Amino acid sequence: MVHLAVLASIILPLLTQASQRKSALQPTDRLVPAAVITMVHLAVLAFIIIAGLAKAKPSNLQPFAPYGARGIFSGAAYVYFTYTGFDAVATSAEEV
Repeated sequence: MVHLAVLASIILPLLTQASQRKSALQPTDRLVPAAVITMVHLAVLAFIIIAGLAKAKPSNLQPFAPYGARGIFSGAAYVYFTYTGFDAVATSAEEV
């Protein structure tokens, strides 16, 4: 697994540099490396989620989530909308 991390830390910056290069490339030519990087990020994220779900034990949620998945999603929505409201206030304060 360490070898994969080393390989990713070498390849991903090179791909990022290739997508950010200031040259005579057409704009569509620069979108291809960015799309590849995005697909790699999504694949890694999907792998992490699937691996986490495969190793998850629902019995571990009982003491930590007394309201179950509904409580988790309700809390996540509350935090999201709270942050969105804070961001809106901060953005409007910047504009004034």
